[in-house]
Amino acid sequence: MIKTILLGASIILVMIIALGSVAFFTPGAPQLREPITTIPEPIDERSGLYAGADDSRWLVAPALDNGFYRFNLDNREDMERIAASAVATRPFVRSPEQPYTLRNVALETPDALEAWIFEPAERSGVGIVILHGSGDSDRSNSWYVMLADSLARAGHVVILPDKRGSGRSDGDWRETPLTILAGDGAAWLTLLRSDQPELSAYGFVGVSQGGTITPEAARIAGADFGVALSTSMTDLGEQLRREVGNDVRAGGAPGFLHGVLTSAFVTRAKQRQPNFWLANAGYNPLAHWREWRGPFLIAFGATDEDDNVPVLESIARLDAMPESSRPEWRVYPGVGHSLMQEDSVFLPAFEADLLAWLARFGERPGSGD
Repeated sequence: MIKTILLGASIILVMIIALGSVAFFTPGAPQLREPITTIPEPIDERSGLYAGADDSRWLVAPALDNGFYRFNLDNREDMERIAASAVATRPFVRSPEQPYTLRNVALETPDALEAWIFEPAERSGVGIVILHGSGDSDRSNSWYVMLADSLARAGHVVILPDKRGSGRSDGDWRETPLTILAGDGAAWLTLLRSDQPELSAYGFVGVSQGGTITPEAARIAGADFGVALSTSMTDLGEQLRREVGNDVRAGGAPGFLHGVLTSAFVTRAKQRQPNFWLANAGYNPLAHWREWRGPFLIAFGATDEDDNVPVLESIARLDAMPESSRPEWRVYPGVGHSLMQEDSVFLPAFEADLLAWLARFGERPGSGD
């Protein structure tokens, strides 16, 4: 009788473990955002730069569906949705000087893609397309808005798009090969050249996974330069394993289980987007850079080593390349994946280096002294 009970209990336990394993390794795809069908507020005199209490700086822009966004340009954590009637409520006052304006632009690729273009009042710089990182990402992401603001204030014309399948852009990022996303970026750069033909140079600033595709987008578009922020120089699959391994360690798992748990969670992550990983696991930005070989700047946050990016391995692979034919890079201590300080603003040294590097391309040949 006892043997029968134990046998039955063992069978039930095995079934529970088997069902749990199936559920764990078949997590389902990430959700795509619901299509936005409303007509947003127009970009008019209500949009632009505002001053708040204590001289804080704010950007007000139409939300992608209804109302407006109000972005605190001094703190990325402070962004809110507001009604149209609340745009200029105290203490927010529209600034008398507007260093740039916003405009909507759109593409048919054949998916319909949308973006904002930041147009400086004084254009002393270049044309830049920002490339988004992994997952859902659009113009409401305050990190990207702060980046676009910094670039536009320096005189650069900037396109900040909604990634395909995000915001007001059609398509689906979940199963899309990175070569397609690179093609989206190239299409935006082609539009920027046509829209702003007077600029001296055109290129990309890619963020995280957006940096991964920057060399390929630059090759397709014939860009003059590319920048990758917080981007691994390893294969995408290697980067995923490092990121998951860091999460396992941070979760307090015993050391002897790190390898097993990392492999299990990597498998689970890939099962969420099987076609994406089938197409992209071996995607390596340095391999694509060798096909382009244009000016390429890579910025790492040192503490990203313990978060998203294998910084040390990336630097080792860059160091292994001949000095005369490799990208430039910088490593910034004390910051991680966001390249921001604890007060949620960009590290000044990083921001200064980025703007100085881009300034190289800000004049047409022969136009300077």
